[in-house]
Amino acid sequence: MKRIKKFNKICPILLSILFFALTFSLGAYAKAASYPVVFETSNVKTGIVSRDIYLWKVDNELMEAESPEKFIEKLRGMELSELKEFFKREPIQLKGNSSGGYVIRTNLEEGCYVGLDVLKADSTYKAFLSFKVPDNTKNPISSKLELEENPGTGKLKKVDEKGRALAGVGFELYFSTDHPLNTTGELLGVPTNESGTRYDKNGTFKVLYTDKDGYIRVEGLEPGVYVFKEVKPLKGYRAEKREFTIVIRAGKETTITVINKKDGGFNFIKVSSKNSDPLKGAKFVVTKLVDGSYVRVQKNGEDIILTSGEDGKFSVEGLEFGDYYLWEIEAPKGYKKLKDPIKFTVGEESSTKILFIKNDELPPPPPPDNPPENPPEKPPKRPPEIPKTGDVAFIAMCISGLILIAMGISLVRDKKEIV
Repeated sequence: MKRIKKFNKICPILLSILFFALTFSLGAYAKAASYPVVFETSNVKTGIVSRDIYLWKVDNELMEAESPEKFIEKLRGMELSELKEFFKREPIQLKGNSSGGYVIRTNLEEGCYVGLDVLKADSTYKAFLSFKVPDNTKNPISSKLELEENPGTGKLKKVDEKGRALAGVGFELYFSTDHPLNTTGELLGVPTNESGTRYDKNGTFKVLYTDKDGYIRVEGLEPGVYVFKEVKPLKGYRAEKREFTIVIRAGKETTITVINKKDGGFNFIKVSSKNSDPLKGAKFVVTKLVDGSYVRVQKNGEDIILTSGEDGKFSVEGLEFGDYYLWEIEAPKGYKKLKDPIKFTVGEESSTKILFIKNDELPPPPPPDNPPENPPEKPPKRPPEIPKTGDVAFIAMCISGLILIAMGISLVRDKKEIV
């Protein structure tokens, strides 16, 4: 009897617990109720290879933070990776197949959704989705798919003149002045991910280095013209130019090859031909023989001028392999300027070579025309004067006259004796 009374007391409590449990379960079931949703293929019907829809259910808190229109507009145009970053979670992914004509049927809980419809055929098409379940899903959802310009890939290969890969060469990548993403009117650095292998508009602009095979490869580039600028050349190599244009096309990989020629240098010492003393202040211009003419070699738009130092030493670096000629344009003080060019050859080991260049001293200057300030006490003996040409003729005439007079007198005397 006591047990029956005790059960009668517990029974209402158990019934209450069961009632609340059933009520909670029904409420949860009602909240989790889903509705059928159909996604048609819309304006693209043929040649379809794949179709994927990526959806995120939007929390009420996000929608209430700003107006629904502004919220949706902020998400429109985002890439898949950007939407994942925004929502901090993976999307609901729906896949179409050929057996169903790439029409996707599913069930979704009540709420607001946004996402992307990505369809691949001969090209890639994409549509941004935003709808409410069940308000906007009573009829099939028809995506307005638009042709997407797939990003391309830019690839640079760095080699020497023999085609061997050069690793560790540093380049910067820029949007050209007429690229659609560049409105600055000047070269604009391309931001990349941390590894420098993919375009990332939220990344950083950095120097990209060629790998062990001589390559720099950057993916995800919007179609357009870009510029690679060489900023960290390898020691011992020179580039013909420092900027290289590359055209990126949608969905394509474009490769350009940049050739570097080895360069080298040479060392010189300027000395006296008399005693091999070092001579400072000699100036030379570097030239190259082109089609029979000596052409001045320039670096950064200026002639290469070399000047000997206190120890007579001077050198040149950064010249491509080949023959060169030094022309002396200013000799050391007190020395003759060289008339002929000095030939030297730049090659693999030329940077360790030394060429001695000798100059002859100028002759001593002639004695001054002015007499010495302290003449000697006894003037030097005056040398006999040599008669001038006119004086000699006069004397000869006088002598001839005297001879003629003597002959005349002699003839007169002879006549008197005969008579």
